[in-house]
Amino acid sequence: MLMGRIFPPEDKGIRLKIQCDIPIGKGLGSSAAAIVAGIIVGHLAVNQSIPDRNELLNQALAFEKHPDNLAAAIYGGFTAAMVDENENVTVAELSWPDERLLVSLLVPDAKLETKKARLVLPQKYPVKDVVHNLQRVALFCSMLSRKNFEFATLAECLNDRLHQPYRMALVPNLQSLLGQRKDNCMAICLSGAGPSILIIEDRERPFEEMALKGLMRDSKIDRKGVIITEN
Repeated sequence: MLMGRIFPPEDKGIRLKIQCDIPIGKGLGSSAAAIVAGIIVGHLAVNQSIPDRNELLNQALAFEKHPDNLAAAIYGGFTAAMVDENENVTVAELSWPDERLLVSLLVPDAKLETKKARLVLPQKYPVKDVVHNLQRVALFCSMLSRKNFEFATLAECLNDRLHQPYRMALVPNLQSLLGQRKDNCMAICLSGAGPSILIIEDRERPFEEMALKGLMRDSKIDRKGVIITEN
């Protein structure tokens, strides 16, 4: 959660009080949340009306070219976003089965700059690796829209070939956790560029042996997105 409060100016300018509960430099979208909050505060500061969510997303895209985190910060929940050739954004709000899936985050003490995490990625990928990921992304989104699905297949959908293998050395615990994934007891992936790790478990068969420092078990998914309140 990131909150900003505007205080009336005593002379010129404004004073802001910012509270950010999103760990910074952890791959959890803190920069996207800050951008969205900054745009809203800017509109309020000059007494402009707040744009609708789609327009807000398009304005935020001028500051960050990746709409995935921006869409989640604005809409909340599970979203997918696309930028077209004219740099307009389209967002789909997808279903997430809270009653079936338990979501946790492993947030290490160390930070990892996104720029550093990107430097280890190759400039080109084998076609088979790209196809591998595209198949799993499509199946993952489709499976979540159904009430009945095989959790082992869901876990396989997060078997990535495009960035996790290259970032393994930068992220503590990733390799060991991915090894446990092979037992199909949990679905695991990096959160953003890392170093935080997203862990998804089947509520019908949770994985009990998880005493890890920095683990936020059963993290709640925010479905509201941007909220504006008046005091």
